[in-house]
Amino acid sequence: MSGPSPLQKTFPEPETDSSAMPDNAPPGANEAARKTLNEILVGQINTLIGYRRGVLESGEPDAIHKLRVTTRRLQASLDMLQSESDDERAHRVNAIIKKLKDRLRRSRRKLANLRNTDVFLEMLADSTRKSGRRGKRYELFAAILRARRDRYDEESRAYLKKRDFDDFVEILDRVNSEFLNDHLTETRPSEVADESSGAKEKARRISGPAVSQRVAARAAERLDERFREFQRLALASHPGSHPAELHQVRIAAKRLRYLLELLSMMQVGEFEKELRWLRAVQEKIGNWHDLHAIEEEIIGTVSRRSFMREHLAGSAEMLAIAANFRSRRIPLARNLFPIKPPRSLAVVTNRLVKALRREAHA
Repeated sequence: MSGPSPLQKTFPEPETDSSAMPDNAPPGANEAARKTLNEILVGQINTLIGYRRGVLESGEPDAIHKLRVTTRRLQASLDMLQSESDDERAHRVNAIIKKLKDRLRRSRRKLANLRNTDVFLEMLADSTRKSGRRGKRYELFAAILRARRDRYDEESRAYLKKRDFDDFVEILDRVNSEFLNDHLTETRPSEVADESSGAKEKARRISGPAVSQRVAARAAERLDERFREFQRLALASHPGSHPAELHQVRIAAKRLRYLLELLSMMQVGEFEKELRWLRAVQEKIGNWHDLHAIEEEIIGTVSRRSFMREHLAGSAEMLAIAANFRSRRIPLARNLFPIKPPRSLAVVTNRLVKALRREAHA
């Protein structure tokens, strides 16, 4: 029986890994989890393995949600191991990391229908509680969703039984030892000029746990890209935009937020206010998206002639439910879009990109 890998020996599973914290936990809530990139990776992998086990054992909505969130966080961390370099070593690393990210993405998508159904059932339960005696009108759609959930749950468990994440640490250990043995090289804190104010000031220091030049270069490149993508999509959004376009704003907010949280765990700056804003925006867009998604789910179900013929009265009730959700969604969109990122987000991001680039060339 083989023992723990060198990576696990060097970086044991954290007692409390930040990736296992609630998705809405405030930044800095777990100071002990702010570690090197390798420690973060091992912690996230162990957390993911635990949530996979939880999904297989219980199928609880919370475990499903947290497994999907952890795949996103782990993807953001794995992304730091890739680079745009043209050398053979970089190409080999990129190919290995891409395969790991693809595995995470496929697992998350396989659980998407199950997660969406859980959200819909929760929305119906909430509406039922608020409706009192009128809550019976939700029973038909809730029964349909519960039947679908049973099917999605069976499919998801069958998928996860055949696919685990136990080899991730071993693969990353090989990547580290064969290609990235400079990953733990310490770098010096730096100073940059804050051009937005015209005053020369210390940048948020890249200190504490080591950040290699390679990671600093990748982080600077990705942070600049993620911020520009989010800013472009946010400012272009408006209440009449296609729902798919508005959903992309949420995805961009997630990508930027997870990257900033990763840098925060590595003690590359403090930006709690900006992270709180991103989290709030992501949640608001999520609420809007859920209302749109359940409306589409109802319309798609009722529009089948065989269903309507069998459940004529129930179909009318379900369409009334969809109309109710739409009446909540439209004013929410008017109040939410276009999204205007605070100036501090641009200032902090630009400052951090400059600091990381200085570290990359130190």
